[in-house]
Amino acid sequence: MASLFFLRRKGGALHASTLRPRLTAWAALPVLFAFLFSAGAALGQEPRFNWKFATLAPEGVGYAVQIKHVVKPKLEEVGQGDIRIKIYWSGVMGDDAGIIRKMRFGHLNGAGLTGSGSISLCPEMSVLSLPFLFSDYDEVDYVRKNMRDDFESYMETSGAFLFAFIDQGFDQIYSKKYSFTKEEDFRAARFLTWYGPVEEEFYRSLGNNPIPVSFPRVLPSLKDDVGDSFMGPAILVVGSTMFTMFKHVNPTFIRYSPACCVIRMEDWNSLPQEYVDAYYSLRDGIENEFCVQNRRDDKKYLVALSKYGISVTRTDPETVAAIREKVKPVWKELEGRVYPPEVLEKVTTHLQQYRNAKASGQEGEVR
Repeated sequence: MASLFFLRRKGGALHASTLRPRLTAWAALPVLFAFLFSAGAALGQEPRFNWKFATLAPEGVGYAVQIKHVVKPKLEEVGQGDIRIKIYWSGVMGDDAGIIRKMRFGHLNGAGLTGSGSISLCPEMSVLSLPFLFSDYDEVDYVRKNMRDDFESYMETSGAFLFAFIDQGFDQIYSKKYSFTKEEDFRAARFLTWYGPVEEEFYRSLGNNPIPVSFPRVLPSLKDDVGDSFMGPAILVVGSTMFTMFKHVNPTFIRYSPACCVIRMEDWNSLPQEYVDAYYSLRDGIENEFCVQNRRDDKKYLVALSKYGISVTRTDPETVAAIREKVKPVWKELEGRVYPPEVLEKVTTHLQQYRNAKASGQEGEVR
C-alpha cells in the first residue's frame, strides 16, 4: 500500500531523516516514457493504466531527443495499448524530496531521480558516491553489472522498482572564486551542499563547513552570495543556468553519482507479466545506451562551458593524493549510519577484483 512506501527498514543502514534533492537522472524518465508510451499507442484503445511521473529535468533537453530516436523504436514492441503516461517536467511537482513524498501518498506513480533523490530513497546507493571510490567509468560499469540485482533489491525494500539504473556521472566542482588547484581552496570555499550526508562529510573532512540548501535554492543562494561553490554535473549546471554565476570548473574525478528511474512497487506489480518480461529483455540495452549518451553529453557540456569563458583546471596528482588521504576515513565513518558495512565491502571487493584483473592484463575476462 502507498502508506508503506516510506517505512524505515529494520537493520542495515539508517535512513536519513531528511531528503535532499538532486538532478540528472535527467535521462532516466524519458526511457520510462518511451517504454510506456509505446504501450498506449499500439492499439489505440482506452488504457487501463493512467500513470503520472515527475522529474527535475526540463522538457526538450538532449536526453529526450536521444530517447525518441534511439530507445523508443526498441520499445515499441512492448506495448499493448493499455498504459498512458503524463510527465511533469522541470520540477513542477517539487524537488526530488517532494516528488518522492508524492509517490509515497500515491499522487505520483514514478520518477526520474537525480543522485540526491536516488540515495535518499535507497541509502545503500550512497556507497557509490564515496569520494575517490571510482577511478573511471570502466570501474563503475563493472560494479553496476555485478551489483545490479543487489541495488534493485535494496530499492524494493524502499517500496520502489528500479526501472533504470544509470549515471549522473563524475561530478565537477564549480566556483565563483576558486580553481581548487590547491588544498587550501577546499577549506576556504563556501560550498552549497544539497546532495546528502556523503557530500557533507567530504567537505567537513577537508576542514570546510558546507551550507545545506535544497536544489531550488542553489541558484538564488549563488546570486545572493550565500555560497560561492558547488559540486555537480555539467548538464545540471547548464540546464539550470547556474553557469552564468561561475568563473571556474574543476573536472578532477572526485565523486561519481548514480541516478535512477523508479516506479512504485504496487504500480509495477500491477503490470501484466508479458510487459515485465519484455522489460527485462530490453533492460541492459536501455541502461547501456543511456549511459553512453549521458557521458558524451556531459563532455560536450563541459566543452561548451569552457567556450563560454569558464576556466577549466585540474588538481595536480600530488594534491589529489593528499586530499584522498584526508577523506578516506569518511568511508568507514559512514558505515552503519548511512549505509550497511556489507554494501561497502561488496563494492570494494568487486572493485579490487576488476583492478587485479586489469593489472594482469585480463580485465576483458571479468567484464
